[in-house]
Amino acid sequence: MRTEHIWRLANCILQRKKTEDAKAAFQKYMEKHPKDADALEQLASIAADAGDYADAATYYKRCHGSSQRRSGERAAESSGGCI
Repeated sequence: MRTEHIWRLANCILQRKKTEDAKAAFQKYMEKHPKDADALEQLASIAADAGDYADAATYYKRCHGSSQRRSGERAAESSGGCI
């Protein structure tokens, strides 16, 4: 599966509130894009919502240290497009 498809899948899963599955999909995406700040931010948010503040802090620190952001077009895709 192409990483762009994994990104979309992860966001669709997250919109359906299946956070553990979304986390796994974002982690899969991160295998190819380890410095993607948007994915790191999603993982941080998932961890914080689950009460895993240590993990959330780790992801937020990595996100803050990363300069790689998704383009406006791709970021907009993450907000919709799920069936």
